[in-house]
Amino acid sequence: MEEKEQNTELLGKLFVTLAQTAFRNTSDDHLKLTHIQLLVLMAVYTNPGIKMSALAADVGISSAQLSRTISKLETAKLVHREHNVHNRRIVNVQRTATGDAVAEKHMQYFKSQVDKQFAVLTSAERRKLNADFKSLLTLLGKAGFVQNDALLRPTKTDTSTAENTQLN
Repeated sequence: MEEKEQNTELLGKLFVTLAQTAFRNTSDDHLKLTHIQLLVLMAVYTNPGIKMSALAADVGISSAQLSRTISKLETAKLVHREHNVHNRRIVNVQRTATGDAVAEKHMQYFKSQVDKQFAVLTSAERRKLNADFKSLLTLLGKAGFVQNDALLRPTKTDTSTAENTQLN
């Protein structure tokens, strides 16, 4: 198999695996969010003030579908839209306290479920996996798949690992 085809196939497998993991490991709360609603909520949570057009592109849905989704999230007081003060034609989507609480709850639940899955790995295997994830995100960023610079910034784990390495 040609290298480009293998890259595409492996990226597809990774995407499907991550999507299944993310949606399988979401809590079943009283709000009964659809996967798209949860995805939009999490995108707004990680990119407050994002433009509607950028949000639609990031999530991979049409502007019309995003408008319907945002309307439902607004009704639940999870996000709100506001016109850009410099250009009224631009609509930004903002976080709300209620939406933040739901997003944080989902993130904590997801992390706990993933931690349970990773519990079978040794400490060395986890460090290797973290290094591989960082390398993957960097390469995907270079290729234009990862637009969110926050994903490529050092994490708390990176900082504490660096401090521990310097102390030893």
